[in-house]
Amino acid sequence: MPVAVWATVTMSWGASNRNPLVSAGGPSYLLPPSSTIIGAIARGIAKLKGWGELTRLDKGAYSTAFRLAKHILAAGAGLLEGSLAPVNLTNRYLAIPYLRPENRKNRALWFGAQAMGYVFAGDARLCIAAVFNDEVTSITSLRELELSAASILSLGSKESLVSVESYGAMDVSEASGGTTGYYAPIESVADAERGIVEVYWDPRDYRAYTRTGRLASSRLTVIVPVRHVVNGAIIGHEGEDEFFLEIKDDYPSYKIPGHCGNLPALPSTSHSGVIVQ
Repeated sequence: MPVAVWATVTMSWGASNRNPLVSAGGPSYLLPPSSTIIGAIARGIAKLKGWGELTRLDKGAYSTAFRLAKHILAAGAGLLEGSLAPVNLTNRYLAIPYLRPENRKNRALWFGAQAMGYVFAGDARLCIAAVFNDEVTSITSLRELELSAASILSLGSKESLVSVESYGAMDVSEASGGTTGYYAPIESVADAERGIVEVYWDPRDYRAYTRTGRLASSRLTVIVPVRHVVNGAIIGHEGEDEFFLEIKDDYPSYKIPGHCGNLPALPSTSHSGVIVQ
């Protein structure tokens, strides 16, 4: 039976989840992408298991989070309460690592102005969840998954702090259809125009967890459900007037505890992966 890990979190100030396709500057994703959710869960498991931050294989070094990749059935986040204000802040950053060797002696080029993406959210509340196949228990226990959800400190950059309100891990059954407050694969929603489109890495692809392989990693197109936009701020769910996406009747999903509805499964697209035993 599939295993679900979930948490409701309150953001400290907001988050920065930059699109890794952008080498310098660039906007932040509105919500933590699915691979970030997996990374946040894997961090707690790694602490409990004594795993290192990286796993080295013949093909290079990978985030230890990719040990979970082959077991992922679904992963996502949803804005439960509050609003999101995406901004780009211009700062001067050390540019030496990105300069050609022959240009590094020129001190005038050492620092560059870059507009970095952030999403200010105040004390917005998020639902986050992931569902794994039952084989995930071959590398970690249900209790360890529960503790990993409880130990989540950030979602995105290490400064993107969150406080966990509630959490859990449990066996779940596959359902179909329903409604969701989580972002959803574009293949799963009945009306793809009722939200904002974002493109993430497919968290099942091992290349999403290594710096050198990300460009070749499979993509996952999702619809982010939102209420409406006011002066650039994206307003989330408020009171009884919640905005959820409708999942196609024949599309698999999982009922997750909390108030964000069903979590749609990831699409059944082919993807390559390195198996870690």
